[in-house]
Amino acid sequence: MNGPSEELRSQIRSRIDEIAVTLPNEPRNVTPQIEDRLAGILNDISIALGNDAVGGDDDPQNLLDATNEWAGLLSYAVSRVYAPASPWPIGLGGWGRAPVKALQRGAGQLQTPLTQAATALRANGFSVSVGFPWGVSVGLSWPIPPVSPENSAITVSTQIPATDSTHTGEHQDHTADRRRQMKEQMPEKFNIPDGSER
Repeated sequence: MNGPSEELRSQIRSRIDEIAVTLPNEPRNVTPQIEDRLAGILNDISIALGNDAVGGDDDPQNLLDATNEWAGLLSYAVSRVYAPASPWPIGLGGWGRAPVKALQRGAGQLQTPLTQAATALRANGFSVSVGFPWGVSVGLSWPIPPVSPENSAITVSTQIPATDSTHTGEHQDHTADRRRQMKEQMPEKFNIPDGSER
């Protein structure tokens, strides 16, 4: 997977420039016609993304980089039409159905490379988010090991899938112990409820 070419990025910018035109100190106007043209641009990005085949020998970091580049191009197109730029766009509020479907289609194309990158980079999961007005966001996640109260002034609360009840119980005991310790040391500063006060 290579990510979008500079030529494609330039073409998308030119096409967006045609529909996201503003005059100085004037808000952008979002119309059904602009949304239809945006949906066409997003669909073209999705087709190009689908043609950027993922190979079995792709480096996981390159896969992640290329995935972020594609997410960035999808987001660029959406944000140029909808995102705030003083003043906010006028006309239609929110997103139209056609751009939403086209953006979701493009975001869905990111699943295969993200799955491969997450597996190779030993991440425990990934996310692809579509959000107004910025577009697509991509993330990988790794588990955070429990923090012991002996070596930290702050307790990190995590949701770690338990492989057995002993591990979960130990984490909860450490957290409760640390809460009690913090309340004893600085009761006026930290009003942290322990499990018994809920």
